[in-house]
Amino acid sequence: MAECICGKDHSLAICSNGSVFSWGAGTFGQLGTGELKDRLIPKKIDGLSTFKVIQVACGHYHSIALTKDGRVFSWGQNIYGQLGIGKEVSSHGRPQHVTALDGIPLAQVAAGGAHSFALSLLGVAYGWGRNHVHQLGLSQSDPKEQIYKPYSVAALRSLGVVYISWSCSHRVCSC
Repeated sequence: MAECICGKDHSLAICSNGSVFSWGAGTFGQLGTGELKDRLIPKKIDGLSTFKVIQVACGHYHSIALTKDGRVFSWGQNIYGQLGIGKEVSSHGRPQHVTALDGIPLAQVAAGGAHSFALSLLGVAYGWGRNHVHQLGLSQSDPKEQIYKPYSVAALRSLGVVYISWSCSHRVCSC
């Protein structure tokens, strides 16, 4: 296996061929298998099998993946908008394409407790999800507690960000 990432109570692994496996707690769909139950042993996420996944990230109850062709997929809990697909569903048990990021060449994805980020090849950071302590870094005149679609972080645009990292309620960026 090429990479293994752990969330609060679940884990993901990317194999050298780009397939993704998940195991652990699955109550909110964070395993991506379509089943809302825990898994003791790793199971392949079939919804990603037609893509070569190059990176995954786990939040508390959600997961995201970046494919070689630059697509972002997310699954699991969505009560704070952490999937980046809107607010129509509170969780999704299978990978969902985050279409708001289509056409943006991406370098990285990251997941915090209930929020997510993507970083473009040009160093633009995009954030979405829970924002109750302003962990998304968005410059809004009326800050919202939940952001349901990716927004660029204006304060970081011209800094040449090359890496983003995550935690439960905040992010760390390297310039």
